[in-house]
Amino acid sequence: MKAMVLAAGFGTRLLPLTETLPKPLVPADGVPLVDGVLHHLRQCGFAKAVVNAHHFSGLIREHVRSTNYGMDVRVLEEPERLGTGGGIANARPHLSGGPFLVINADVVCDLDLSLAMDFHQSHPHPVTMVLTDHPRFNTVRVENGLVKELRAPDGHQGPLYTFTGIHVLDPVVFDYLPPGHSNIIHVYRHMMDNGLFPAAWFPEGFFWQDAGTHQGLEVASLARGAVRLLCPEARLRETDIKPLAGDGSDRRWFRVAVRGKTAVAAAHGVAGSGGMPEARAMAAIGRHLEARGAPVPRILGQDQFCGLVYVEDLGDVHLAGLAGKGLNAEVLALYEQAVRALAAMNVDAAKGFDPAWTWQTPCYDQALAVEKESRYFVEAFVRDYLGKNVDFEEFREECEALAAEALADAVTGFLHRDCQSRNILVKDAKPRFIDFAGGRLGPLGYDLASLLIDPYARLPQNAQDRLYSLYVNEAKKRITLDTEAFGRTYNLLALHRNMQVLGAFAFLGGQKGKPGFLKHIPHALASLKERMQTVFGAPRLAKLVQSL
Repeated sequence: MKAMVLAAGFGTRLLPLTETLPKPLVPADGVPLVDGVLHHLRQCGFAKAVVNAHHFSGLIREHVRSTNYGMDVRVLEEPERLGTGGGIANARPHLSGGPFLVINADVVCDLDLSLAMDFHQSHPHPVTMVLTDHPRFNTVRVENGLVKELRAPDGHQGPLYTFTGIHVLDPVVFDYLPPGHSNIIHVYRHMMDNGLFPAAWFPEGFFWQDAGTHQGLEVASLARGAVRLLCPEARLRETDIKPLAGDGSDRRWFRVAVRGKTAVAAAHGVAGSGGMPEARAMAAIGRHLEARGAPVPRILGQDQFCGLVYVEDLGDVHLAGLAGKGLNAEVLALYEQAVRALAAMNVDAAKGFDPAWTWQTPCYDQALAVEKESRYFVEAFVRDYLGKNVDFEEFREECEALAAEALADAVTGFLHRDCQSRNILVKDAKPRFIDFAGGRLGPLGYDLASLLIDPYARLPQNAQDRLYSLYVNEAKKRITLDTEAFGRTYNLLALHRNMQVLGAFAFLGGQKGKPGFLKHIPHALASLKERMQTVFGAPRLAKLVQSL
C-alpha cells in the first residue's frame, strides 16, 4: 500500500508558530505532526509514502531523512507551491500501480487506514472520501453512499458531514489533474460534474482531529498526552476530554480520562501565545513542593510546546464550597489542617527554591506590592470600576511607605501568592494546595492573610484569630519567629492582599466578563475599610478607602 502526505501548506491557521516552523514539524504531545502520520501509516501496513513540501521544505526534508519510519519515505520539494491537486500530480511517478491513500499532514487519528483501502476496493468509484460527523466542519452532502456536494449551500436541510482529509484515489484521477497548480477539491467537483462521484465511507468509533489550528492542536495533544500518561496501551478513541470551569486566570482546565484513569490538564496556550513560562513554572514549582512534602497534586507530565501540564486529579470539592455551607466543626478542622500544612510549606519549600522557576517575579518585594496591589486597587477598582476620578500618583508615596513597612520585619519563605479557599481542594478528608504556578519567595504571613480574609469563605473573626495563632505556633516549630513583629507584618500584608483582591474582582468582573466575582466586592470592601482603620501614616489612602 502506498500513501501521500500533503505537507506543503503554509500553515496560516497556526500562525505565529509557522513563521519559523513548518506545520508538519509542529509537535502534538512532543511528536511532530508528520511523524505521527507516517508512523501511523506504517502501523497500518503501508510500505511507501510520499511527502510533498514547500514552506520550509528543507527543514522537512532533513527531518524526514533523519527519522526511521520503518518504510520507504520520499520528500518531494516544490519550488513553487502546486496545491493539493498539483502536489498529487507531481507525485504520480511514485504512486502508480494501483489505488493510493492521501492524508493531510495535520490529521491526528487512530483509524486503521488499511480499512479505507479495503473499502475502496469494494466499489467501482474512482475516489473514496473518509467522512465523519464533526459539527464545526460539517459541509459535505451525501446521497445513496455518494458525495454529491462538498460544500452544501447555507440553509441546507438534512445531514452534513466532515471530510477528514483522508481519501483513496484510483490512478484514473491523474487524468483529471491539470498541469501546474490545482486544488484537489476543485478537481473532484469537475469529476462530479462529469458523473464521477466519490464514494463516502463512514468508519465508526475512531478518533480524528484536525490539528491545523491552535485549538485542534491542543485537543490532539490532550488526547495523546492522556494516553501516554494514563494508559499507553489504549487507543486515542478511548480518551475523554471534558473542560472544567476556570477561575480568574486565562488558563483553561480539562479533565482527561482513559479507561477509568483520570488527570487534570492545565492549558496555558501553545508556543507563542505567552503561556509557556507559566507552564514551566507550574511544573517546576509543583515538583519542588511535592519533594518538600507539601500536600499538592503530583505533576504527572507536561507538553511544553503546547503549554499543557498534567496533574493528579483531586476531584472538585474545594474549601470555599464547604465553608459556604457553614463553618461547622468538620470544616474548621479542615482549615486547621490547611493552616498547619501552609506553615510547613511556607517554611520548608523555601529551602532549595530556585527563583529561576518563577514566571512573573522571583520574589514579592516593594515594587510588586505597589504596582500589583495598591496601584491595582486604585486604578482597577476605584477608578475603572467605581468611576472615581483618582490619580494613583497622589497616593504613591504613602503606598510605597506601606509596602516598605510590610516588608521591614518580614521573614522570607515560600509564597504561594494566591492561597485562598478555592485553591485548596479536599480529597480523602485532607486539604491539598493547587494553582501554585505564581509561587515565589516572599514574606511569611501573606499566604495566611490570603486564606483568612478570603471573601469566598468569609471566616468570622474568632475563627481567623484561632487559625492565626495556630499558624504562628506551627511556624515557630520550624524557625525563630518574633510574634510581635510577625503580627505587624501580617496586618500590613493583609491590607495589601485586600487591595489586590478588590482590584482583581473589579478587573475580572468588570472588564473580563466574569460577573461572578462582583458579588464578593461588598464583603472585601468592608474588610478593607475595617483594616485601614488600624493603619497609620497613610491619611490620603485611608480617606479614599473610607469614602468608597
